Amino acid sequence: MIQKIRENIGLFGIIRLFKFKKKIKPDMNAEIKPEVNYDPRFDSIDECLRKIDRRQKETVLQLEEINELLQDNKTGGNILADTVIDVADRVEEFYRFTVEDGNVQLSEQAQMMWNAVCKSLVSAGFKIIGNANQPEPFNFQCHSAEGIVCDNNVPNEYVLKTLKCGYIYEGEIIRRASVIVNKNQEV
Repeated sequence: MIQKIRENIGLFGIIRLFKFKKKIKPDMNAEIKPEVNYDPRFDSIDECLRKIDRRQKETVLQLEEINELLQDNKTGGNILADTVIDVADRVEEFYRFTVEDGNVQLSEQAQMMWNAVCKSLVSAGFKIIGNANQPEPFNFQCHSAEGIVCDNNVPNEYVLKTLKCGYIYEGEIIRRASVIVNKNQEV
């Protein structure tokens, strides 16, 4: 019975229940009706407990989210690395746009910014794939061929142009570089 009362009215309701005073009427056959001594402090305590309960539920939800993020991190998803690469992609896109646009002053500034980002990435443990200024051999593990061009001045199956850099972090290829590959015509 007490357990059912606890479930329905809570801890402070039980305290109130035990503070009832029984008032007996002169008629012995009459019902005994409890008289409630109401204390306004119970309201403030009750409200405080409700706030604690809400905050505890919020904290549990936050801990569950953190746990999910940690589990994702253990299963191969590295959120920090992905975020860093996303920011680097934005700088790289801006740099490549300014080079193609032909504005020399702007492209020089963008190149300095891109070089600084690359230096920071390397110092943080990233290896950048496809950032070389000279042609390099195509490697299907590190490169993703997005197009083929014929240039007899460059060796066969060499990267002519990098569209988007790739990244290696902690020995794992996070993303392959998107490149244009040279395919010489057979004579």
